[in-house]
Amino acid sequence: MSQIMKAFMGIFMILFLMVSSVGMLGAFLQVLHAQDMHACMIDEMENSNYCKEVLEECFEIAEQSGYKLELILYQENYKAVSCTTKAELPQENVDIALAKVTLEFPFRIVFFQINDNYKISGYGR
Repeated sequence: MSQIMKAFMGIFMILFLMVSSVGMLGAFLQVLHAQDMHACMIDEMENSNYCKEVLEECFEIAEQSGYKLELILYQENYKAVSCTTKAELPQENVDIALAKVTLEFPFRIVFFQINDNYKISGYGR
């Protein structure tokens, strides 16, 4: 009788560890995807010299992925423009010296009922 209890307990522990590790790997991949998208957006913005069309495309890509993008564009005359949608982008392409790029993404682990939003911030020069 005790052998049956030990066997079922062992199988239960193996299943628990398997399900929790798959959930953790899934969460790690969510974070990895968001970090990669954030780094690619910063690179594209820097390489295009903060062209308005590229900034609009970044907002569209973030929206399609279910993320929220926030840009703070620092101009050379020490003005800062905050943009949370592509409609808020400045009309003319002024000299932008620095940009703060913040990407907010959902972080979920279903098995442990973790459902949060996290932010990644970075600067482009």
